[in-house]
Formats: sequence, structure tokens, C-alpha cells
Amino acid sequence: MSEPFSALLKRELRRQKYDSVKVSAYLHVLESFATYFHPCHPRQLTETDIRGYLLYLQRSKPLTPDQGATVLGALRFLYAEVYGIPFRITVIPHSRPGRTPSVLRDKSDLMALISSIENVKHRALLTLIYSAGLRLGEAVALKPGDIDANRHLIHIRSTNGKQEHVAPLPNQALEELQFYFKEFKPTKWLFEGHNGASHLSQAYAGKIFKRAAARAGISMPPKSLSRGTSR
Repeated sequence: MSEPFSALLKRELRRQKYDSVKVSAYLHVLESFATYFHPCHPRQLTETDIRGYLLYLQRSKPLTPDQGATVLGALRFLYAEVYGIPFRITVIPHSRPGRTPSVLRDKSDLMALISSIENVKHRALLTLIYSAGLRLGEAVALKPGDIDANRHLIHIRSTNGKQEHVAPLPNQALEELQFYFKEFKPTKWLFEGHNGASHLSQAYAGKIFKRAAARAGISMPPKSLSRGTSR
């Protein structure tokens, strides 16, 4: 975070006579927020971008009501008070029920799963699915342009091709995708099939998971993957 931006926040918080506890809390929230989107400036962000960030926070570690209020208060201060931009978000968004496949018990399972994969494409696919909480159908239907690396967002489209919503792009998934882009250079689809004319099928993506899970010693029933990814 640049020093001028930090200095601006401190000056405005003190000018409006916020107490020292709130000054410290708001600075922490806004520094993390600006760092997440760097080098994109907070003024350039849309409401969709901000909602994606809030969803990322909630998925990383569910916020308590007090923490959520602090985050929203800090963002409202930045946009409404400092920039004079209306801030309409009043609640922290939550993931849709049943959205994330439930075959992995915790982060150690994810690390074991990813570490068992040598194929760069397969590593990128499964890291994206599990770290970003995507369904199989959503992941395999992505196009290269749907990955917004600067804003750490994934643009997920509905079956008719129109943009439906965004999901946060975690650093772990971004790193794997960067390796993948260098080696495969996908054009039409992010995860192209064998002939390049279509994307990987959900069935094939499921097989990739099953093989990786077997190598990693993850014994949960593979059927739970298809249950978690069905609409």
C-alpha cells in the first residue's frame, strides 16, 4: 500500500474524530483491501469487485458479526466519506449452499491432493476448483478472459454465455494458473479438451480428481464430488 494513500486515510479518520481503536481497525481493514487488489486502485473497483472481495474474506475465515460490521464500516468510510462514492453494500455476502465440493476435509487434504499431481493443467484445474469453491461445470466452462488476475476475480458465466457472477481468485490458484498459461497458452477455453475445439468435460475432470485422490490417500467417496457439483 502506498504511503500517500495510508496518510490520506489517517488524516481523514482523525479529522472526523474517530477514536484510536476505530482508526487502527479501519486502517488494518483498508490496508488489506488495497493490498489484495494492488496494483488496481480502490477508486477503479466496481461494486461487483468489492462483493467478490467480501466473499473471499468470508470463505477464507467466516467473519463474526462484529468483524463484518468493521469491514463494512471501513469500506463505507473509504468510499462514501473519502471518495464521495455511494456505498450500497449492507451485508457480507455468503457462498451459495452446496457450492463447494465437500470431498476434502481441510486444507491439509487440499495440499496433499495438489502435491500428488504432476500435470500442470490438472494441478491448475483442481486448485481452482477447491481454493475458489467452484463447481466442476463452472470450472471447465471458463475462458481465459474470465480470469481477472489484476483484481483477483473469476468471472463465471451462465450456460447461455452471459456473465452471471464473480468469485474471488485466491493467490494459490493464481500461481498455478500462471504456470499453466506459460506452458499451455489456452485460447478459446481455459481448460481445453484434447482437440482444442471444446473444453474438458465434467466427467474427465472427475476422473482427474479420483486419480489424484487415490495417489494422495484421500479415501472419501468420489460420488460426493458429483453431488457437490450438480446444480
